Amino acid sequence: MVTFSLPSNGLGYVLSVVVICAGIRLFLTFLRWTEGCAKPAPRPSYWGLVWGFKSGANENDYFQPFIVGLLELLVYPALLAAGKPEYVAAWLGFKVVPRLGAWSTHRETYQRFLIGNALVVVASYFLQRCFYA
Repeated sequence: MVTFSLPSNGLGYVLSVVVICAGIRLFLTFLRWTEGCAKPAPRPSYWGLVWGFKSGANENDYFQPFIVGLLELLVYPALLAAGKPEYVAAWLGFKVVPRLGAWSTHRETYQRFLIGNALVVVASYFLQRCFYA
């Protein structure tokens, strides 16, 4: 049985998670937005992408990656503090395996996906060190 401890400052923890997740979202959206620079089609609005809507195409994410990242940032530090990093690794494996084929057809999207996951893992380590130590 896995036992989890609560962070030392619950409100500060949740606020930190939301701010970090928003920062990751803004950075990944910037990467997505700059991918359109080399294409002749007009680029979508940056803020439209931030909020999950891309004008003129069916590539809306409806803010779902932000929600998944938020949940990961809430749970990963607790798992790391409990000494169960294998659960984090298993979840990452479940996320990466279905996207492996995207490497050859949508390289930028797949790299952005990997960067986002790496940022969440690194941020989780620092959240664990700050709030669970």
